Amino acid sequence: MVPEPEEPASYEAVDLGLPSGLKWANMNVRASKPEEYGDYFAWGELSSKDSYIDSNYKFGGEVMSKYNSTDGLMQLLSVDDIAHISLGDSWHIPTKDDVSELIENTTSEWIADYNSTGVSGRLFTGVNGNSIFIPASGCISGEEHLGNAGYCQAWSSSLSTSNEARALCLYFDAEQVFRASDFRNQGFVIRPVKY
Repeated sequence: MVPEPEEPASYEAVDLGLPSGLKWANMNVRASKPEEYGDYFAWGELSSKDSYIDSNYKFGGEVMSKYNSTDGLMQLLSVDDIAHISLGDSWHIPTKDDVSELIENTTSEWIADYNSTGVSGRLFTGVNGNSIFIPASGCISGEEHLGNAGYCQAWSSSLSTSNEARALCLYFDAEQVFRASDFRNQGFVIRPVKY
């Protein structure tokens, strides 16, 4: 079942003064405010679920059934992009280059208690002074919510070039921010972007 588009007006496209002109949403997919985690998704799936394991992963199995060495697809297609499907317009999941651009062209600081909500995460501020807050939402592996409030993993739309069972993501904790990879069947949050 394909989800109905949300009302995009509640999502603000924040201009961080990035070289590409890309704008980052002010909140995660299925959140209603910046400090909310929103829903968790396995890479390329269109709905959240109770358990994130290989046996219930849409493209899982002995060999990945899509986005693999046979089909050569290295980026999520729009039909598998929950940001595009949920929000419509030109919203999409950021690519690996978009994640790198955010890291390299903003300053970020760990916030232990964002706006007195009790939520920790990172505030990314662009050269133009605009900023976005991304909460430390951890991830879901199997049925276990890991790293809650200690770190964040947010999917990119890019497949790992070294292992087709993995995709790239934004990772941060209180000490560092970098681009990482993890298994596609894990449940991560998604921060949409648009031009």
